[in-house]
Amino acid sequence: MLRSWKTAVLGVMLAGMALVFSPSPGRANDINWRQAQGTELRLLALRAWFTDHWRANLAEFEQLTGIKVIIEDYPEDPFRQKLAVEMAGKSKNVDVFTTGTMREGRQFANLGWYADLSPMIADASLTARSWDKDDFIAAVWKAHQFEGRQVAVPIQANVQLLYYRKDLFDAAGARPAPDAGGA
Repeated sequence: MLRSWKTAVLGVMLAGMALVFSPSPGRANDINWRQAQGTELRLLALRAWFTDHWRANLAEFEQLTGIKVIIEDYPEDPFRQKLAVEMAGKSKNVDVFTTGTMREGRQFANLGWYADLSPMIADASLTARSWDKDDFIAAVWKAHQFEGRQVAVPIQANVQLLYYRKDLFDAAGARPAPDAGGA
């Protein structure tokens, strides 16, 4: 029961995080933000710009929701190791975690480490009307799905580029790989 309640609280937390990005907190009156009041959540996160942003706005979120959030953030390698150890050990102490679905998504999905967020996102009692999944780039939103289950909400979209000197490739008689985007 506690686990399912904490999963439901995740929906409120997601909506709350959306509020933090919103310039007008007054728009948040369309759901009961205090429905999970008294809950404590542990967020295990990659140390990045977004964790700095969450920390800076945490007091506002906690005041709005009555939810106490403990943010633990680590540099990339220690974060990934800690998350894998805790999840493999079936820790009951990780309520929310950041994830790179392009990196570990298939593995985590196969291991059952992701909850399906779709019902929470669709639940009007958990998601503010001002929050709209269509505000995300469709391909990025879909990249956070496995077998029709929405397992994460995008925080950022990364693009990787390969630059090369065409004149040097031409002089060497070489061509970039077809998937490298070369002309």
